[in-house]
Amino acid sequence: MVSLEDVLNRWFTKDYSSLDNSIDELVSKLEKKPLEQLTAITIRIFNNLRKGDFKQITLDFNIIGSPDDPKWLYETYPNKYKHSSGDCMASFGLRAIYAYFPHLIGSTYTAIDRLHSLLRSCINQFNLGNDENIERRILLIGLILSDCLSQCYRPEDGIRVLNSIMSHVPKTWTKQIQNKISHSYTALGGSKLESKSQCDYNKAICMILQGKHDDSIDFAQGTCLSTNVDTFVRKNLSVFQLIFAKNEMRDVFELDEWFTNL
Repeated sequence: MVSLEDVLNRWFTKDYSSLDNSIDELVSKLEKKPLEQLTAITIRIFNNLRKGDFKQITLDFNIIGSPDDPKWLYETYPNKYKHSSGDCMASFGLRAIYAYFPHLIGSTYTAIDRLHSLLRSCINQFNLGNDENIERRILLIGLILSDCLSQCYRPEDGIRVLNSIMSHVPKTWTKQIQNKISHSYTALGGSKLESKSQCDYNKAICMILQGKHDDSIDFAQGTCLSTNVDTFVRKNLSVFQLIFAKNEMRDVFELDEWFTNL
């Protein structure tokens, strides 16, 4: 019988071929173990994101609902888990995908609303000063939100987001954000990605969200992103690559923490 440990090991070792049936079988068996079931569903979402199976991802988010729903708080199950009040079972990675995913299926305004909400939550955590990773999370969500706004002909709003996060991110990234703001100003002329470019861009961002920055850049260099998309979009990809390449951010999925806490 497959275990959650087996599924995690297959994910970490990129044994994708045996993941599908294993995860489906496991999710149904973990109905009475919310943390473990959420972990299995999250891996299934990441795996289907890798495959571009948006239909299954939609079904899984219908099961989960919002990752911030009270049903995913540890305190809802005091006899099962010992955590501080307000601690959530959902990782930052799942919350980030939940916020960004609507953009991939054509509901960009829903994604913008969710990204705004997630960014506010991250800034609130920053103000509390109890999360050492929060600055890098603010940086990631701020960049993604700025991109979504710019793609909706709202580059001015994207610039405002970048300005708003300036005081909440590591000082080493201030120059990168300033550079991105300057490139955003060049987009105010109103360039809009062609459908093929948009599809390639979304796929590259999916790779980035999975921490596969090298794959994303290799992919971008082999598509129209390398020649037909304006400097503004190419700069976005290079900024994301730099974040991960310099190890300024931990694995966005944080499945290692889940595995440790099971």
